[in-house]
Amino acid sequence: MHEGEKKKEIQNLLLVFGAAIGSALFGILYIIYSSSGTGHYTLSNILLSPEVIQHFSSLTEKERSKHISPLQFNRIDLSFFNPETHLWQTKEISTEDYQKIYTLIASDKSIESPSDAVINAFREPPPVKLIIQIEEKSAKNFTSVKSVFQEVDFAARGDFFRVQLREQGQEAQQAYFYHRAIYPTVIKMLAGQHD
Repeated sequence: MHEGEKKKEIQNLLLVFGAAIGSALFGILYIIYSSSGTGHYTLSNILLSPEVIQHFSSLTEKERSKHISPLQFNRIDLSFFNPETHLWQTKEISTEDYQKIYTLIASDKSIESPSDAVINAFREPPPVKLIIQIEEKSAKNFTSVKSVFQEVDFAARGDFFRVQLREQGQEAQQAYFYHRAIYPTVIKMLAGQHD
């Protein structure tokens, strides 16, 4: 076998692997986007994983142009209400910090029928929000639109958090979770991020 033929075979093999990974990631994003808003969930099945975020962050423009999906990870923000200024403040957090939070809560199971007390825990005081933003690029008119892909709210009362479910053509719904002392734990993990 000639050196050129070996190189061509390796390129073809890498192309097949790349296509398989791209298809799997697109399938995961589609499932998250179109999942139903009822039932019992494991967090890792509904929240965008750090691995998927890392994959979309590391794609070059050339690799991105080969993918079917125009979606691109943009950033992760921590948003919180500052009681002194009476304004919402937003700070970007690293994918490493997101990985820590995700690992902590990935195996949590949702509350199938959250009580009014659980739902009301997110009203006052305002929750801390973890916001995953994406950028959608349009090949037709060479524009991009940044938008919220998913949001996680941590109730300031301490033990509950909720995750926005992605559904087409329906009002946004939430899956509610219990995790003992999740609010102070997240704040401690992100010390310096949230004052």
